[in-house]
Amino acid sequence: MAIVNIEQWAKKANLSLDEAARGITISLFSAVIMDTRVDTGRMRGNWQASIGSPITIETDKTDETGTATVSAMQSKVKSGVVNIMTNNVPYAEYWEQEDGMIAKNMARISRIVNEEVRKVQ
Repeated sequence: MAIVNIEQWAKKANLSLDEAARGITISLFSAVIMDTRVDTGRMRGNWQASIGSPITIETDKTDETGTATVSAMQSKVKSGVVNIMTNNVPYAEYWEQEDGMIAKNMARISRIVNEEVRKVQ
């Protein structure tokens, strides 16, 4: 596993640490969305990004491809703040236990960071 100094990488890429963190957050959240199982697209469509505190309601959105959900998330994630992503469909926790869409992407965070680093090298 490669160790990356985010501050050095951000300087090389002419990014602030906040901008670097935003890129990593978007990559992580996108991976979770795309790893969410799809039956009707309701669970994938219910990923909601927010700042500071989690969203506590579910939506009626469906998104089988994940494209609209990723796009909406990207427009909400900001630099220099606490970004949160939630899914409030009643069965999301069950499928996290079965599929681990969050857990496996948290385990992949090092790879996600390295992918962001390669984008600017």
